[in-house]
Amino acid sequence: MLVYAVVDRGRDRETCPLTGAHDAPIEMIRCRDLSVAASPVDLEHFGRDSPESLRADLQKYQAVNLALLGRYHAVAPMRFGLTARNRAHAAEVLDTAYVQLRALLNRLAGKVEMIFHAFWDLNPVLKEIASRDERVTRPCQSPSADSDLSGFGRRLFEAAEARRRDLSRAFHARLAPCAVDFSDGRAPAESPGRLEWIFTRSYLVERDREQQFGTVVDELGATHDSTLTFEIAGPLPPYNFAQVDLRRGNFDVVDHARRSLSLPERATLEQVKAAYRKLAFDLHPDRSPENPGALDRFRAATRAFEVLEAYCGGFPATPGTGEYSFAKPDVEGVFVATGRSPCHE
Repeated sequence: MLVYAVVDRGRDRETCPLTGAHDAPIEMIRCRDLSVAASPVDLEHFGRDSPESLRADLQKYQAVNLALLGRYHAVAPMRFGLTARNRAHAAEVLDTAYVQLRALLNRLAGKVEMIFHAFWDLNPVLKEIASRDERVTRPCQSPSADSDLSGFGRRLFEAAEARRRDLSRAFHARLAPCAVDFSDGRAPAESPGRLEWIFTRSYLVERDREQQFGTVVDELGATHDSTLTFEIAGPLPPYNFAQVDLRRGNFDVVDHARRSLSLPERATLEQVKAAYRKLAFDLHPDRSPENPGALDRFRAATRAFEVLEAYCGGFPATPGTGEYSFAKPDVEGVFVATGRSPCHE
């Protein structure tokens, strides 16, 4: 089966009127409070088809995820090409990675991805720099090294690169307040006209702030001169914010999160929150603005908290103490089916 996305079941939907690759029907396979959208596919031939067939499958994958985004409050698209042997295997994957997926859906609930691209017309930019930028027009300090055209060209393109970095910081400063997270993106396959790409970033945006995000992009267009062109793609399923390692089991994920927050093997949810608040304060990027790794450490602490919050939110605490056990036997024990399995084919 070809896997498209994991969704928060919410109000359970028994049927899904969508078709996937090769027009096969989309099936919603349930496990606990999650469902995975998948469609039957010939595993012996999938991925070995012609480039045209693979492109058609990719387009169908994207169309299905976009349709799911309109039907469900939380959608976590899986990477294109992820497959399961059958419905039971798909449900098993959900159960094995439940804590990761539950935390991911909690984070993505009510949010979409907006991709911002910026381009410029390089020739007029270079001409303007050459006429005004002192880094280019200053007298040569070392005539033997810089008196020829190559020295001038080097200074010119160094100044253009410095301007690109300044513009990128300015764009992000305007767009970041509209989002809850961001991810650097790759240059688009094609640029409009003869323009050159200078900046791409994906933003995770609350659905009710999509219009605000678009307004800021319009304001950027009105503020900057005609050498700059902006494009936005979205709202999209949050592809760039749905990273998950399905090979990691529930205990591995919970134990790593617990250790990241320096917690003992038993703790209340309030103790988990307190440990996260302290670590988040210590690691907040605003406290180390010149440290390029500060944001990654802060995000790692936040992801650890999200995992433990999802685990504590999905299972009962110890009566009387309100503590949750993060010890291996107890974490694995809550996923052992007793009676009817919580995953249904």
